[in-house]
Amino acid sequence: IPVEFIRPLTDVDIQERASELILECELNKSVHVEWYRFSTQLTSFTDEQRIFLEHNDLVHRLIIKNIQMDDQGTYTCLYPSQHVDSSCKVHVNELPLAIVQNLNDEYLITENDDLILNIELNKISFLKYEWLKDGTPIENNERNKMIVQGEKYQLKLFDVKLNDQGKYTFRINEANLETNTNIKINELPIYFTRPLKDLSTIMENTSDYRLDCEINKENKIAQWFKDDEQQALVSNDEIKIESRGRIHALVFNSVKLTYAGKYTCQFTEDIKSIGTLQVEDAPTGFEVGLENATVIEDEPLTLECILTKDRPDDEVIWSFNGDRLIIDNERIKTSKVGPIIKLIIDECQLADEGRYQAEINNKTSKAIVTVKEKKLQFTRPLKDIEVDEWSQCILECELNKRNIECRWYKDTLELYPNDHYQFEVDNKIQRLIINRLELDDTAIYGCVCRQEKTSGQLTVKELPYEFIRPLDETVTIVEKQQLVLECETNKPLRDNLAIWTRNGQVLTHSPLDGVLIKTLDKVHTLTIYECKMKDDGQYACTIKQASTTCQVKMKEAPVEFIRSLEDLTVTEGQPLKLSCTLSKDNCQVIWLKDDEEIKTGGEEEESRFIATNDGRFYRLEIKESKMSDAGNYTIKVEDKQQSCQVVVTEAPIDIIIPLSDKNCIEGTPEFSEFYVELNKPNINLVWKCDDEPIDFNNSKYSTLNEKTKYTLIIRNIELSDEKTYSCQVSSGTSSRVRSSAQLTVDELPPEFVLTTPLQDRECFEDENVEFECELNKSKWKKTGQTIICKWFRNVDRELRSTVKYSIERSGPIQKLIIHNAQFEDEAEYRCVIMDKFVSAKLTVKEIPVTFTQLLEDIKTIERETVIFQCEVSKTQSTRTETEIPIQWYRDGVKIVGGGRFEISKSSGNKRQTLKIINASLTDTGEYACTAGTDQIRTVANLIVGDLDVEFLQTLQDRTILEDQTLILECIVNRTDKPISWYFNDQQIHSGTKYDISREKNKLRLIVKNVTADNEGQYRCCVANVKTQCQIIVDEEKVRFTERLTDVGVKEGDAAKFQCSVSKLNYIKAKRDIDFKWLHNGKLIDEIHDKEKYAIEFDKTNKILKLTINDVRNEDIGIITCQADDVTTIGKLIVEEIPIYFVRKPEDQILTELPNICSFECELNRPGVQVKWLHNKQELDYMKDTIEFHNTDTIYRLKLLQIDIDDQGEYVCVARDKKAQAFLKLQVPPKIHSFQTNSKLIKHDQPLVIDILYHGWPEPTI
Repeated sequence: IPVEFIRPLTDVDIQERASELILECELNKSVHVEWYRFSTQLTSFTDEQRIFLEHNDLVHRLIIKNIQMDDQGTYTCLYPSQHVDSSCKVHVNELPLAIVQNLNDEYLITENDDLILNIELNKISFLKYEWLKDGTPIENNERNKMIVQGEKYQLKLFDVKLNDQGKYTFRINEANLETNTNIKINELPIYFTRPLKDLSTIMENTSDYRLDCEINKENKIAQWFKDDEQQALVSNDEIKIESRGRIHALVFNSVKLTYAGKYTCQFTEDIKSIGTLQVEDAPTGFEVGLENATVIEDEPLTLECILTKDRPDDEVIWSFNGDRLIIDNERIKTSKVGPIIKLIIDECQLADEGRYQAEINNKTSKAIVTVKEKKLQFTRPLKDIEVDEWSQCILECELNKRNIECRWYKDTLELYPNDHYQFEVDNKIQRLIINRLELDDTAIYGCVCRQEKTSGQLTVKELPYEFIRPLDETVTIVEKQQLVLECETNKPLRDNLAIWTRNGQVLTHSPLDGVLIKTLDKVHTLTIYECKMKDDGQYACTIKQASTTCQVKMKEAPVEFIRSLEDLTVTEGQPLKLSCTLSKDNCQVIWLKDDEEIKTGGEEEESRFIATNDGRFYRLEIKESKMSDAGNYTIKVEDKQQSCQVVVTEAPIDIIIPLSDKNCIEGTPEFSEFYVELNKPNINLVWKCDDEPIDFNNSKYSTLNEKTKYTLIIRNIELSDEKTYSCQVSSGTSSRVRSSAQLTVDELPPEFVLTTPLQDRECFEDENVEFECELNKSKWKKTGQTIICKWFRNVDRELRSTVKYSIERSGPIQKLIIHNAQFEDEAEYRCVIMDKFVSAKLTVKEIPVTFTQLLEDIKTIERETVIFQCEVSKTQSTRTETEIPIQWYRDGVKIVGGGRFEISKSSGNKRQTLKIINASLTDTGEYACTAGTDQIRTVANLIVGDLDVEFLQTLQDRTILEDQTLILECIVNRTDKPISWYFNDQQIHSGTKYDISREKNKLRLIVKNVTADNEGQYRCCVANVKTQCQIIVDEEKVRFTERLTDVGVKEGDAAKFQCSVSKLNYIKAKRDIDFKWLHNGKLIDEIHDKEKYAIEFDKTNKILKLTINDVRNEDIGIITCQADDVTTIGKLIVEEIPIYFVRKPEDQILTELPNICSFECELNRPGVQVKWLHNKQELDYMKDTIEFHNTDTIYRLKLLQIDIDDQGEYVCVARDKKAQAFLKLQVPPKIHSFQTNSKLIKHDQPLVIDILYHGWPEPTI
């Protein structure tokens, strides 16, 4: 039947703030439905305080408490399986906003008290509201808290002052709502809320010690006096007088022994507080603390500090990373020479890196030790080795570090320790041990440690197979015996199999054929069960090239009689069977009777003998024996024979079918079932009754003979006829042939008395019920025994006396008692005697369910887990076997399991448990559990009290470096209380420096960019419970927050470099950081190079700037900025201006020699290196006849004492640019000398006249 709504939802019009809205519908079947508002599903967890779902069989309800405007919309009840739904519209009429609780006209309070102003509206409003004092809006701060809780508005004024007096207004402009009140404040007289301590004891040298007191008012001036001095104390370098609000303090920068005495804080002559300061001698502390250190692994480390005092009893406690350092005086030692304390660690390991602390008299000095890891490397690598198969191999390598875990590889496969592979680490030595080497172990083995690796080749030499225990040379075995051949090799088989052959033919493993080949480690076995003659021959076991042989000789087994013939006696007409068993199959045998061979088959007489054999079993059979078959029978086979004697006896008269016991009923007219059948007819029989011959003259008895069947007839059966009847052969040797039988006469059965029949019964579960009926007699006449009736359930199930049923008899009365009746006992019950019965029906009614354990009232606190438990008598209907519905209710509203409510069952579902997790105050109420119906219920009350605030995780002391982010976290058990954070007793709020957040129960304070100013005590307060920690800020080493970058400029332009640092000085060390600029490693001197370099320092933003003016190509290089020993570098890249000749040199023509000549050219830029070439050869600057000059962009070449060789091409080369000019000589010829003196020569001799001239080109003479 499809699901449908027989009573759908109807539209509802309701007023806002109404107490309850009920939407109800009814379906034709009991099913699970879902509720929706528009498309949002509603459950009991949507709003646990307002929305409740109920269903009672076919009726489903959605109940909404405290109606709000958001509840307006379309509601749908949906049966999701068949998409059947019903919808309605809910219209909420808005309630006008109004004030239901106004302010009083006037409030009168005392100064320093707290005041709470309460306003209550008629409904929750999201309109903007404001509080005003004398017309000025009030802001939320530490003293003024504005709180909204639903319809209620509060203004809390804490620690009220005189200036808080005035007119206060609450206003909602959009709703035109306003209420006013006047607050008047009574001034308090001055008094000490916390006077000076009577006695304060402080340690010498304590810094910033405060001797303070507190009064009830702020902004009052106090005077301080020491001892009985009349002059008031004033602030100086050693003592500072402070007044903060109501707290007045005398602050000592560093406490001295002379500061001991009596101090008075005085406001007036009558208002003053006196306290005594006692100064104790200071214990030993640290004058010079530990310093951070950096060492290389395996090198020694020494940490040193100097104490303020040298006292022999002082003990310095060393710790490492917060744990006590164990001084073993072997690797870790300490020494003390005067006030100097040293910690010495030999051969530092990486694990020694961390924070070390020296502590004396609760004073500590810390140092960070950095251990630089020594580069890991193999000092002795693996080597290639060759090892015999089945032996042990050890691969070794050595590292430069101790006890390092390495990984071993076979080729590319990583190895793990097992029986075959074993790893060892001995100081710096790594070992791989391989047991029982196999050929597969040949590979490249590698040892890998981090990034380092060494490998070596392992070659396993194969051992040839050898038979260390060969087969026996010769084995002789008798047929049908078991043959076992066994040999042993020097090593187990691997991929090779042992091959067994017989006369060269390979044998295979076949248990069915009786051949078993087995190899166990190095032992090889061949087993042949029941050897045959064909198994004779040479056997060989071959493994690769190794072989061993054995000659097996077979002996045939003789025929033997395993089971002999046996003498036999048979009766005439019976079959005759003779048999024996030989040791062999299918042997030729001969059967003889009285030494004459028996012929089988052929003639009729001979066909009586049948000779057969089945394997080794041999038979001789005769189907029907005769008297002539008696005699001596013999079987012959080969040279052996067996005999037996057969005797045939004559068959006597015998009974084939004897008499059998019979039953008949009292009053039977004729009984003819007593008969006997003999093996022969016409035999004279004698019939007897209880061994007395029967008188056949009596008409009661007669006989009837039919061939071999002989019958006795008895008439008018009575109970007295129950006797033993027999028949016997009358005479001869067969007179002992006799047969007898018993005649049983059954008495007439009893009957039920109809005047007292069984009656139907009704009872409750577990009750006893009784059925009763009556017979016409109680005993049998024949035996005198009591008549026993049988009881049946539902006709076919017989009942017997058990724990469940009791069967009783009292005379003719029969009873059936059913104990602890159950529903399954409902049935028809019968009392049966013979074929007669009477019946009645039993109806069992169910026992209603009850609560065997009731709910108990519980008192608890918030956040605790509450467990309600009760127990029912049963969990399901014993009749229908359906579960009895158990429902839980809170204040009459049904509870659905889920979320904080867990509903469970135990103890066979009888124990019902309701668990409420994280109990809240709203869980207080009446809880009920019902079973089946609302009338069967148990009720208890729950009262939930408020939970005290507790920190589950407290703040922890920490040390942090500058500029890092400090995160402080704590966990509190509840966050619905006021939460505040304090730094050195000053409350802090979220802002640019602090970030305060909460994640569930975890409270977090984040301090950004930590500085030395952030060192101190941090405290988190929740309500009046607090947790605090001490934060120590270690100064971070200066670092470049913005590093130099490469700069590229054109020649002649200015290059600007900029970087920024994290700090300008060390606050704790009280020194400035030394900043330097370098150009190509050379320190820049701003004073001497002020035209070239300009250095700027923006201390506000911590920015350093360097400007290089008029950049030239030679300025290319590295720019370095140093902050102490920290550096940053950048490259200066110069883009050259292209060079070209503005004016090239001009050709020169000289007309006189010797002479002087100049070439001049001009480039577009100065400072360019140029060279001059003459006829493609570079001119030598060192010659005296050449001069080079350059002025700005003009370059000159001057040639002195020119001669003929100086003419030609002159080229000026500026990088890749060239400019050329030519020097030409046009000197007219001129004779300088002519030989004018006389010469005397002989005839036929040449005449030589020397003329000295010059000119170019060379003149013609």
